[in-house]
Parts: sequence; structure tokens; C-alpha cells
Amino acid sequence: MAIVPYTKKMLLQRIKRHVANGFPNDAFSVSDKEVVLYIDQAIAFLIVGKAYEIAKIEGSLEVPEAFLVTFNLGNPAQDTNTGNWSLTLPQTPLSLPIGYSVSHVYFANASNGQSMDVFPIKNKRLGFREYMPKPTGCFYWVENNTLWLASTVGAPLLNQNVFVQMPVSRTENMNEEMAIADDIIQPVFDTVVKEMTNRYMQPKDIVNDDLPAGNNSLKS
Repeated sequence: MAIVPYTKKMLLQRIKRHVANGFPNDAFSVSDKEVVLYIDQAIAFLIVGKAYEIAKIEGSLEVPEAFLVTFNLGNPAQDTNTGNWSLTLPQTPLSLPIGYSVSHVYFANASNGQSMDVFPIKNKRLGFREYMPKPTGCFYWVENNTLWLASTVGAPLLNQNVFVQMPVSRTENMNEEMAIADDIIQPVFDTVVKEMTNRYMQPKDIVNDDLPAGNNSLKS
């Protein structure tokens, strides 16, 4: 049995049909880009909410696997001033603590397989990292959508394939299957419809088919 993928384009069309239904004229129009903006915003909000909801139940913060995507970012480039290495993430990480906003960073290639995990560093600790005890290996931290990497022994990271796993709220292709759980689709739909209804305060034709014909108040 083939499972039908749920794409962002399908969700977008469903939302537009729902919001446009019942308008008295063709004045209502909204671009696909605007709807996608609302969808991405809703997905990000719900991913963060779901993570903290699980934390309240289990006592530890985690991001549901349904939201995680692993990216092969290729080879990092070295900064000539600091000697650190950097890559561009697919999107700015969500508002989650480090280790959850980006959940997994490692190197891998066909010859050596997968490396040990790259260790995360909190940004407020960057200035002290050289004076703090730390294991030998590679570390990462994030600035906006830039992933920075540094080796504790100054080893070059040239031609190293970097893999990053992180929860994402955006998709690169409208026909690509969305990395969200099925039970989140309806809350995303409801959130976007609410935002768009508030945005487009236009009257709608409401037909009540269940009402009897005529004005019953005039009947004796």
C-alpha cells in the first residue's frame, strides 16, 4: 500500500480553500508566499510547544523524532581571522536550548564512517572555553544560521562532511513531504486559519440551510 505524502502545497491549498469559501466576491486574494509564512510560523511554534509539553510530562526536555531532519552540509570553510570553521544551517534554529535546537552534529564519510558527536558549547561560555576543562574532540556553537566548529587540538576540518540533525519548520520544496507528525497538521491548520481570518476582516455569506422558509414571526 502506498502512503500519500502530506506536502506543504497540499496544506496551503486546503487553507486557501477554507478561508476563501463563502466570500461574496473575488476581492479576497492571498499569495502562496504569505500563507507559507503563516504555516512555517505555526509549525515552529507548535514544535517548541510540543517539546516543553513532553518536558512537563517526563521531566526532561526532548524534541519528538517526527520533527527531526538530518542534513549533509558538506565541507566547512575556515575563517582566516579566528581559524574556526563554519557552515550555513538550513534555517535559524528554533527557540530551544542548545542540544535541542540542534540535536546532533557529527562528521561522516565513506572511508571512515560516522565520527563521535561534536560537543555543543553555550554561547555565553565561548569566552572561557580555552580556560575550562573539556574533553578532546570538536566543538560547535551557533550564531544566527551559522554553525561554527573548532577542534580542541587545532586539527584542520578541511574536506570533512558535516552532518547536522535539527528540528525544522521550513521546507525547501513545496512538494516535499513535511517533517511533522500527523497529529500536528490540524493544530497548524487551525492556527493559520485563525491568523488569516484576523488578517482579512471581510464579511462572508453564511447560508443556514436548516432554517424553514419565510418569516415565522408574521404567522398567527
